[in-house]
Amino acid sequence: MLMTTFTLDLNDVTLDCETYGPQDGPLVLCLHGFPDTRHTFRYLAPHLAAKGHRVVVPSMRGYAPSSISKTNNYQLATVANDANRLHELLGGDERAVIIGHDWGAAATYPATAAEPERWHRAPAADHGSIVSFVRAVAVQLVHVLLPEPNGHRRRSPQ
Repeated sequence: MLMTTFTLDLNDVTLDCETYGPQDGPLVLCLHGFPDTRHTFRYLAPHLAAKGHRVVVPSMRGYAPSSISKTNNYQLATVANDANRLHELLGGDERAVIIGHDWGAAATYPATAAEPERWHRAPAADHGSIVSFVRAVAVQLVHVLLPEPNGHRRRSPQ
C-alpha cells in the first residue's frame, strides 16, 4: 500500500503526517503513544487502507518530524484539540474513526467528549486508568524531588 507524507499547520505546531488509502475513503486518525512514534501503526494503517479507509497517522506535537509547540503546550486537552482540528482540516465526516494508543488513547477520550459528532467510533488501547497514572507520577516525583530526612536525595523506585 502506497504511503505519502504531508504537513498541516495548526498555528502552534506543524504536524507531519503519513497517509494511506484513497483520499475519498472514510477518515481514520491514528494517535500514537509515549514514548512511541507513528511507527506504532505501520501494520494497521496499510490494512485499514486496503479496506478502503483514508488513514492518517500524525507525529503528534513535539515528536519529530513534527514541530515542537511554539507555546510549549503539550497538555492533554490541547492534544485532543489537535485531533479535532485534524478531522476538520482533513475533511472528515460522521464516518470518521479515531484510534488512540497509550498517550494517544488518553487524547482520544477528551477529543470525542468535546466533539462527539465528529467521530463514529473511538477505539483506545493500552492505557491504564488516569488515577493509576497520576498516582505513579506522584510516587516518582516524591522519590526524585524530595530529599531523605538526612538530606540525601532519594533514589527512584525500580
